[in-house]
Amino acid sequence: LETSSPDVLAYLRSLGDAQALVVVNFSDDALAATVGVAPGGRLVAAASTHLAPPPPFASGGAVHLGPLEAAVFVPEASVFVPAASGPPIEVGEPALSRSGPAALLG
Repeated sequence: LETSSPDVLAYLRSLGDAQALVVVNFSDDALAATVGVAPGGRLVAAASTHLAPPPPFASGGAVHLGPLEAAVFVPEASVFVPAASGPPIEVGEPALSRSGPAALLG
């Protein structure tokens, strides 16, 4: 996908009707870049190479990434957030169903 920065690579992954936007910052500096095409609506980070994920952004808006950060964004409605009363998620256990957006990651 076309981006506003030569240091940013962006592409879409699809599985059925689900889409995920993958954005990679190859720069040693934090930056904000726009992406030419993205799934509609508000997008949130489902995965990131940094401990603090990048903030959500609206389709057509700027993606804010840290130095050398890669992130996978999905439409906000497709993110699974376990209830506080539910069982804890163990380390290494996927937070998203493998049949949902996580399946796009391969």
